[in-house]
Amino acid sequence: FQLGQTVTAGIVSAKSRRVPNKASGPYDAFIQTDASINPGSSGGPLFNTRGQLVGINTAIFSPGRTQFGGTGFNIGIGFSIPSNLVRTVVTQLKENGRVVRGLLGVIIQRVDGDMATALNLPGPDGALVADVVPNSPASKAGFQRKDVILSFNQQSVRDHEDLPLLVATTPIGSKVSVDILRGGKKKTLVAVIEELKEVAAAKNSDSPKTDKIGLVVQNVTEDVAKSLKMTAPAGALVGTVEPGSTAERAGIQRGDVIEELNGQLVRDAEHFEKLVPELPVDKPLLVMVRRTEGTRFLTMRIKPAPKS
Repeated sequence: FQLGQTVTAGIVSAKSRRVPNKASGPYDAFIQTDASINPGSSGGPLFNTRGQLVGINTAIFSPGRTQFGGTGFNIGIGFSIPSNLVRTVVTQLKENGRVVRGLLGVIIQRVDGDMATALNLPGPDGALVADVVPNSPASKAGFQRKDVILSFNQQSVRDHEDLPLLVATTPIGSKVSVDILRGGKKKTLVAVIEELKEVAAAKNSDSPKTDKIGLVVQNVTEDVAKSLKMTAPAGALVGTVEPGSTAERAGIQRGDVIEELNGQLVRDAEHFEKLVPELPVDKPLLVMVRRTEGTRFLTMRIKPAPKS
């Protein structure tokens, strides 16, 4: 607003907050405050009452109101990156020129009430292991599907979203103890954290036209198969996901390899394109996808076409 230095005051509503939008990531752990954060405040400091810097102002939750001359306005919900997380990132950038993150090697899911009942768990806490990445620290430590991670390196995992940041900020080479629940019994596993190697996302297909579930797919190349630790190229590689489509609502992402669709193994992109038109409408369909972390099951439902 070109007003120079401006100070606002408020309270902290929450710590380790995740923002439910497309810009959020697995390492988010925002401080939520109602001290007004406005356009131009990003990058500025969040102080406590002792004058200590505790966060870097980053974003606001703001409903769009173009009639007021902008894309939105402050309603008292702002987010700041915690200073300890900033310190870690800045130190790594200075020393390494890049951010180094730890890898455990599990794909996790939320434990809700129904899942807790189905697995005979005492409550909806922890992170459910949906898959284990081959040759990863988790694989070497003996993790299995259906394990529920209760704590990591003596820090409680109350929600599955707690785990990624805990793992990412663990020094490479550290030996950590992980408490799990397996078959109703508590067990402690020991893993040695390795460095997470980022894999470049797959390139978009040349064809901009999406199918009836909102995807453009292509064949899996040797390089992609190798990066995803597949024994051989198979399945359909997702190049484009149409916003608001059936596929996006199901959680399918660009770079996923669809290996199974509605109970049928997908041989290649051509086979996938033949299967899609035959998919039933208004019925839960199971999709198995492979990502850098391993396989994951998703469900999708194709909505009936609107009546004319």
